[in-house]
Amino acid sequence: MSDPVTSQMVIGDVVLRDLTTLPDFATAGELIRRVWGTAPDRSPLNVQQLPAMAHAGCQISGAFLGGEMVGATMAFLGLEGRTTILHSHVTGVAPDHQGRGLGIALKRYQRQWCLDRGIGVVTWTFDPLVLANDRFNLVRLGARGVAYLRDFYGRMGDELNRDDPTDRLVARWVLDAPEVLAALGPDPTAPVAAADLLARGADVAVIDDEGLPVVCATSAPTRLVAVPTDVVALRRADPERSARWRMAVREALEAALADGHVVGPVTADGVLITVAGSDTGSEA
Repeated sequence: MSDPVTSQMVIGDVVLRDLTTLPDFATAGELIRRVWGTAPDRSPLNVQQLPAMAHAGCQISGAFLGGEMVGATMAFLGLEGRTTILHSHVTGVAPDHQGRGLGIALKRYQRQWCLDRGIGVVTWTFDPLVLANDRFNLVRLGARGVAYLRDFYGRMGDELNRDDPTDRLVARWVLDAPEVLAALGPDPTAPVAAADLLARGADVAVIDDEGLPVVCATSAPTRLVAVPTDVVALRRADPERSARWRMAVREALEAALADGHVVGPVTADGVLITVAGSDTGSEA
């Protein structure tokens, strides 16, 4: 008999479980559509593919409160060389339930789902201009950015992306890494301030000069990359300024990654940290 594998978990009053029925798949598609703010027939989640993906062993999961689906994840199996990994393509929490820890619950469930199946690495992509996502991925989960992809999905036109180039940072989540265990533990380390890192020898790669980004040449082993406080609002109010931020952060992160850095974590005041080599900056 094979060992049991996770298909359901309860965290507080949240029930997390795999989705297996057509009604569940349709509900997940509509939930993700509302999160992204797309037209009724343009959900980022292709509902028609979900039955086949679930049947093939991919992770299609939902988070439920009082029987209502309030979050969903779709992830598929991939390869790093010959090693099986999970690529988490879409995760979203219903707009009226955000800020309640459901995103962390979905990722905790995903982590256990993988460990029970002998999978040790999860990857996904995220927009490094969105500070809330930086903090979630690089601080609360302990993932690290390992590659930069220019305009990865092409222009999307939804309420979140607003036709901005869909540059993405590739997050790599090593499920038993010290920084991941620390982030998910009962007493995670508080982020440090950018000024403290500067005092220790870090250098600025992108600085915010009265709302406009300035790129600074640096070869420092620890670099600080400012991002907008709320780029989603900035895209609506000032697309030209948002575009300048995109190009500045792109230049700085591509340069850091080319120099052998990883991206993460984030300072207490909302600045991305890049660190050379295997040192992931877990002291922050």
